[in-house]
Amino acid sequence: MKNPALMTREISEYALQSGDFAYHITSLIPLNPDNAQDDFERAALSGFEAGNRETHALLKDNVRSIYRYMAPLYVEDSCMPCHAKQGYKVGDVRGGISVTFDVSDTEQKMARNRFGFIGLGIAASLVLLGIVLFLISRLAGSLSKAYSTIEKMSITDELTQLFNRRHFHARLDEEIARARRYDHPVSLLMMDIDHFKTINDRYGHQTGDDVLKAIAAIFGSNTRSADIVARYGGEEFVVLLPETEKETARITADKLRAAIERQAFTSPDQSLFHVTASFGVACLDMTDKNNADTAQQIAKMVDDAMYQAKKARPQPGGGFFRLM
Repeated sequence: MKNPALMTREISEYALQSGDFAYHITSLIPLNPDNAQDDFERAALSGFEAGNRETHALLKDNVRSIYRYMAPLYVEDSCMPCHAKQGYKVGDVRGGISVTFDVSDTEQKMARNRFGFIGLGIAASLVLLGIVLFLISRLAGSLSKAYSTIEKMSITDELTQLFNRRHFHARLDEEIARARRYDHPVSLLMMDIDHFKTINDRYGHQTGDDVLKAIAAIFGSNTRSADIVARYGGEEFVVLLPETEKETARITADKLRAAIERQAFTSPDQSLFHVTASFGVACLDMTDKNNADTAQQIAKMVDDAMYQAKKARPQPGGGFFRLM
């Protein structure tokens, strides 16, 4: 996935080449040096932190007349994985988006006709302002949709459309902290498809991808909406189960294991085949005040349990699971 800041610069450069406008996203503490603010943006950002809702100005140099407009961007929950280390909190002004229009031609035409067409000039100014506001409104809407798409892409596995490993670890930290606060248990499942390399070697990687997507669908239909399901990497999947005790987690793992074994897959020659999977299950009991396990520790526990399950002798029918 292309870096959002790079996408922003490319879109701005394209707009600038077309002669329409240019925009820039910046902050007082930019992560990327290319997003550093200029004097107008620095003053606007300081004003936003003081409570201003927008800033605009008409700037002139020896050649051009430039209309500048800037609005603030606020910190949301989704911003925290990248911006918490900068000291931001939800609701803070994270930065702003500035838009630049070259209004030199319009201003020159108005100057040439100022004495004879004062009324027309005023009308043109109002129309221009309306166009500017309309463009800004459309741009803000497009940017909002673009950032929603970028945010979803940044936390989603492209093949299975499940959460990716990075987002899973962020949610794991959050859920363990919440479990400690309210004395709730939290459980974790990890699954690995048995002999997945053999499937790729025998039927091809496209069939292997079809297996991964089908198993992702099985996980989606056999877990709760509150559960966090993610592709952990390769043929490994994880499920984070908030407020779930070990026995309930074991039942969920067994239901998923059975559903995978029942699923029939079609090979390139139209023959049917089945797969099995091995599961590890781990649980943290937060009612134990001496429990100091961390997200890294429960992740290691469930990983060890899964690999112990894979090394054990399979039960009839294939996949199985191990508790820790």
